[in-house]
Amino acid sequence: MKETCEAQLDRDIFQYRMVGSCSCYEQAYQRYAACLARKYLYSIIEVIMDLLSRLLTYDSGNGEITVEVRIASPHRTAQGWSCAYQIAWPGAPRRGFGHGVDAMQAMLLAFHAIGTDIYTSDYHRSGRLRWEQAGQGYGFPVPPVIRGLLVGDDARFFG
Repeated sequence: MKETCEAQLDRDIFQYRMVGSCSCYEQAYQRYAACLARKYLYSIIEVIMDLLSRLLTYDSGNGEITVEVRIASPHRTAQGWSCAYQIAWPGAPRRGFGHGVDAMQAMLLAFHAIGTDIYTSDYHRSGRLRWEQAGQGYGFPVPPVIRGLLVGDDARFFG
């Protein structure tokens, strides 16, 4: 485990030198300590390197709330590849990962995890969550076991 954490520290320091900020070095050592404790912290580089985002809308009854879905660039880990994502649910953001043998698989599994998180959420069940039009889906695939939950275009294209 220590070797993995030291490799992460080396990558962070290399990337932070490129950014040129002293606060980045402090974060590199915080991530190193978290790694040794088997916890994960996002790096500044991961936050900067958001790859994709999509805006969903939730009708709270008191107005519309934007729910941003973000996917970071996949990165190599000791076990393969990882692709972080976040769904900014009101009051309780959900962070997760897709893990794979290569960057493509990690990203594909992150898309499936996002679809799963959305379709099994209370926000979806309420019927007040939408992407472009209510009832047309969100544009994310899901694993076969929950494809019965898909609606609209998602059911047509991913079902």
